[in-house]
Amino acid sequence: MARSSDPCRDQRGLSGSVQVTLLLPLAMLVLLAALQWSLLLWAESTAMAAAQDSARAAAVLGGSIEDGREAGRRAIFNTAISDVTVKVDRASTLTIAVVEGAAIRVLPLVNVTVRQEARIPTERTR
Repeated sequence: MARSSDPCRDQRGLSGSVQVTLLLPLAMLVLLAALQWSLLLWAESTAMAAAQDSARAAAVLGGSIEDGREAGRRAIFNTAISDVTVKVDRASTLTIAVVEGAAIRVLPLVNVTVRQEARIPTERTR
């Protein structure tokens, strides 16, 4: 049986591999973007929980700014956030805790900084 000399027939088998070559990087980018987004959301919720813990610890009657910082450090220990700073401001009526850090970076050129703030009334006696 003789082979066909039609050039279109010879190239038809390559279309599947060309499609995979073109679409696989796009599919990987979409997958990594979804992963980056989920890691960023996880880091934001962790930072918010740490800020709330910090504000609660500092706002109680007899609490101090250092108590708030320590509570924030304990809440953020061994999580997905790095380069963490915990700032606490305890005034006579309001306690504010701010937690800042960086989430895990999967994609380059993506801003992964996280900043969450919690405000709680300061306990006091009359």
